[in-house]
Amino acid sequence: RERKLETSPSFFEVAFGLSSGSKKNIDRNLRITSPIDIEGVHLRGKVDRVDVGNNVFAIIDYKSGTGTPKRNDIERGISLQIPLYLYVVEHMMAEVSGKKLKGVAGIYYTLKTPVKEQLGIGNKEYLGKAFNANSRNKQLTENEDELHLIIQRAIAFVNDYVDSIARGAFPVAPKDPN
Repeated sequence: RERKLETSPSFFEVAFGLSSGSKKNIDRNLRITSPIDIEGVHLRGKVDRVDVGNNVFAIIDYKSGTGTPKRNDIERGISLQIPLYLYVVEHMMAEVSGKKLKGVAGIYYTLKTPVKEQLGIGNKEYLGKAFNANSRNKQLTENEDELHLIIQRAIAFVNDYVDSIARGAFPVAPKDPN
C-alpha cells in the first residue's frame, strides 16, 4: 500500500495451461487454458500477481519461506521461475489483450513476519518506476537487452533439462554440492 510506483497490482492468480480444477481463484481477465509453448516445451502454471503501468509490467511471487533465489541461482539454472514467468506473461498479455507490454522485473514478497519485498531480477532502467531496490542491488540488469538475455538463458536451461529427461539422463550432479 505504501509503494509509490508507476505500476499497480492489476492481475492475480494468472493461470496458463490449467484447464481443470478450481477456477474460482484464477484471474478472469488474464488467463490462457492452453499451455504456453516455449520451443516445444509446454509450460503450465500460475503467476501470483502482475503489476501493470506505462506499457510495462512486473511479476510478483509470494514466498512463505524465508529465503529467495538470487541472480546467481537464475544464471546457473537453479531458479527459473521468475524469468520464465516474465516470458510467459509478456506473451499472454499480447494474446489476451493485444497489448505489447514489456516485463521489467520479478519481485518476491516473503510473507513471514516481517513481510519483505526482494528483487528477483529487474531492469535498472525501471528502478523506482516499476519496482524498488537499492541502485547497487546485484539483481539489477543494466538494460532490457541484458534482462532479455537472462530470460533466453532460462529457456535454454528448460530445453536442456527436458532433452536430458527425454534421453533418460538423470545424473546426480548438484550445482551446489552443499
